[in-house]
Amino acid sequence: MTKNKDIEIDIDEISESIIEIPKTLLGLIDVLRIYDKHKENESIRIESTAYFKDYHNNKFLHYIDENGYTNFILNIFFDTSPFVYYEIFVISSSYFKFKLYEKIINDKRFKNWFKNLYENDMNKLEETLTRMKYRSVSTNHYDIDTLHRIAYDEINNNNNNNNNNNNNNNNNNNNNNNNNNNNNNNNNNNNNNNNNNNNNNNNNNNNNNNNNNNSSKDCSELLQMKIFYLQDIIIGEIIRDYLEDDRMEGFIKNDNLLLLALVSKQFLKVLSKILNNECIEWKASIYFNYKEFNIYKNSFFHFNYELVKSIPYSSSREYLELLFSRVQSFYIKTDEYDMETYDRHSRVLQFPDYKCGVDIDHYHDDYDVYKEGIMSPGYLISLPPMQSLQSLTIHSFYGYSSNYEDFLKDILITNFKTNKLDNNNNNNNNNNNNNNNNNNNNNNNNNNNNNNNNDDIGDGSGRCSGGGIKRFSISFCNDWKGEPLYDVSFIGDLLEYHLNTLEKVILNYSDAYYISSDHFNEIILKINNQSNNKIDWEIVK
Repeated sequence: MTKNKDIEIDIDEISESIIEIPKTLLGLIDVLRIYDKHKENESIRIESTAYFKDYHNNKFLHYIDENGYTNFILNIFFDTSPFVYYEIFVISSSYFKFKLYEKIINDKRFKNWFKNLYENDMNKLEETLTRMKYRSVSTNHYDIDTLHRIAYDEINNNNNNNNNNNNNNNNNNNNNNNNNNNNNNNNNNNNNNNNNNNNNNNNNNNNNNNNNNNSSKDCSELLQMKIFYLQDIIIGEIIRDYLEDDRMEGFIKNDNLLLLALVSKQFLKVLSKILNNECIEWKASIYFNYKEFNIYKNSFFHFNYELVKSIPYSSSREYLELLFSRVQSFYIKTDEYDMETYDRHSRVLQFPDYKCGVDIDHYHDDYDVYKEGIMSPGYLISLPPMQSLQSLTIHSFYGYSSNYEDFLKDILITNFKTNKLDNNNNNNNNNNNNNNNNNNNNNNNNNNNNNNNNDDIGDGSGRCSGGGIKRFSISFCNDWKGEPLYDVSFIGDLLEYHLNTLEKVILNYSDAYYISSDHFNEIILKINNQSNNKIDWEIVK
């Protein structure tokens, strides 16, 4: 078997493995990095594109990296393989569809792509544009005559010809005028030069005097700056007082952080040191590094689920794992309110400007698809494990479908199970090394061995024994019809996995008309009987 055949077999194995990769954020990043590394191989491109399509089914712009998504769609559009293009998938958004057309015609690959197909394979070109028209929100988009004018620069050439004619006429007129003006200007210049020379001499003398005065002022100002130089600890107190006014639900909003950072290098340095040990709400693309002028050098303590759209698709698996490794506080507000409302939606969807000629009916269609998507599998992004998580808050929980319930189970059970299994395996090895210490240790080791063989956590019940969340908060809601009717038993299932760490549980049903404290009595009794902690239960009516 030749070396080339070995490589082909490896590529085939990689291509087949893509199908088995879970549809999670980490899985998507893995597939995109495989695509980047092996995109010269058609089978890799086909499988990566199929995965990309399946992953984004029922996804919306407010939860994805728009720039990363657009770049991959452009790669699919311009791909030479019809099997790759067949997998193209455009997300349900009139705004994105409109922007995608603009991206395509302005892409540096467009002209060569269009010319090649127009001159060599008209059938394929017409088929491609017909498929894209079905994904368009404007009848003018993907029109072959319009694209022909763009690709062959006919629009620009016509404009240039008109401009050239106008310029030639203007130049002839200007030349005549300039000849007359030049004669007059020469006479005036001779007179003005004499006067200017005299004025310049006077100005130079004045400037020298002013410079001397300014130098003495600068020195005195520098002395004053040294006198009033503030130590880091004082600036730190000033910043902390300011941040306290900008704090919300236990974490800091970042609305005015840039203003603080721009005061001086010293303010930037102190602010960065404080923020790297605080819970902060972030609203921009998430990049952190150790560069001198980067405000945030470490991953976040607090993560608002809305931030998921700010995670670049260009990230690596290691970057994402690091990003979530320090998260201690997690917050999510559901979109379920929008399910049964006809106006005043909590989430405003983007739409092209009315001047673009897009039918307003598409706007209403976007909301219909969005409402259906909220209840559909795959609407929410499956996040990497948050191994340091201590607090979880979910706001406006309706429970129309199992989407958000499954999402919580993924965070609080599946991901914790993975982490704690790894921890228990490490602890097990340490215990085996100390078997001769005493009989109690031997008994504990045997118990741990049995538990690990059963693929359980800690005590064999599936609970987190090495760690878990300390605080859990959920607010329930009903819609205007008094729906849905709740089965809150899943709360007990979630909390059972964190018996050894739970300290505070908040159950808020002030906006749920058909829930009472009786719904929670059984859960509270069950958890209290199993937990060694004295849990503080807060029931908000």
